[in-house]
Amino acid sequence: MTKTPQVADIAAALSGRGRHGHSALYWWIWDHYDELAKHRQGRADWISATEGFAGLGLTNKDGSPLKRENVRKTWERVVRDVRKAAAVSPPSPMPPPVRPIQPAVTPVVQTSREGTADERRRTSRFHRWNPATTDEDYQRLTGKPKPK
Repeated sequence: MTKTPQVADIAAALSGRGRHGHSALYWWIWDHYDELAKHRQGRADWISATEGFAGLGLTNKDGSPLKRENVRKTWERVVRDVRKAAAVSPPSPMPPPVRPIQPAVTPVVQTSREGTADERRRTSRFHRWNPATTDEDYQRLTGKPKPK
């Protein structure tokens, strides 16, 4: 029974991206990988697998009969290539741009001209209370005598 070529097969052959380079066994396993991998559990019986593939008419790359070791190595090659093909994924999205941290701005409190000099002095950023001031300085600044 011959397989009629599909348009995709002919296009691949014309573009030079055909299925050359690997055996018919490789490509059969590649085409049926999902189903085979689903049923694969534990240690494989490569002798029975070789007989099954030979029953399908599959041969080595050079046309010689299949050998157990060739089937095992071909299976491993297909598994490696399928995983490699699945690992190719679209690039991850770019992370959001980093926003520079701006220091918190402390509002400047304007001092009111109301209140005593002592109150104005406490709210001023440039003057500090000096406990060593004289009684005259205190009275001049506050308008009251210094408490004793």
